[in-house]
Parts: sequence; C-alpha cells; structure tokens
Amino acid sequence: MGSGRHIYRANSLAPHQKMMAEKTKAFLKASEEARKNPAPEELEIDESLGKLAKGGVLFAQNCSACHAKDTKVVGPPIVEMVSIYKNDPAALKQWIKKPGKKRADAPQMPTLGNLTDADRDELAKYILSIK
Repeated sequence: MGSGRHIYRANSLAPHQKMMAEKTKAFLKASEEARKNPAPEELEIDESLGKLAKGGVLFAQNCSACHAKDTKVVGPPIVEMVSIYKNDPAALKQWIKKPGKKRADAPQMPTLGNLTDADRDELAKYILSIK
C-alpha cells in the first residue's frame, strides 16, 4: 500500500521535474554564453555635472553602496570625507588607491583595483565638490 503512494507521487512530479531540467539546461547555456560574450558596460553620464560627470558615474558604480551624502551607510558620509580631505586631495586619492582601516565600528574599505589613476583623480574631484 505504501508503494502506491510513492508511484503516484513520482508520476505527479515527473512533468515538473522534466520542465525544470529543461529550464536549468537553458539557463546554464545562456549563462555560459553571457560569460563568453559579456555586454559592454555603458556608463550613464550625467552631463549636467560638467567636469564632474565622470567622477559622478565612478562614485555611483564604486562607492554609493557604502557612502551617502550626509548619512553613514557602511562607510562615512561624503560630507565627512570632504571635511577631512578638503585641503588635501592627494591624500584622498591615496586613500582610494590603498585604503586601510580607520574606524573600529566599520569594516575596512575594499581596494578598488579596477580604477586607474585618472579614475581616482575624477573620483576625488567629484567627492570634494560635494557641499
């Protein structure tokens, strides 16, 4: 009597399992294709920022998850960064290049290895422009 229940269950689940196997196969194929041919990353540049436009995009891509203008998210607010580095943009660029751990109540900032020196210049200009 117990085996009848198992047969009924197996027969009921078979179409769903077949469908999921096909969807998984299609997903794996699409995923492999996407890894082989990644879409070019397009930067949405806000031209209204003028000379700060690229820095704004870089900030949005690399920093905005942890930093907000005047609210502590994970790292310090931008206005605090400005107060620390307003007279020393070179130190800000160096910090972005090779961050350390300053605060016991916050995790260490990760190294942003994808940024060039020119990117760090643009990013520092943008950060220091925030009032």
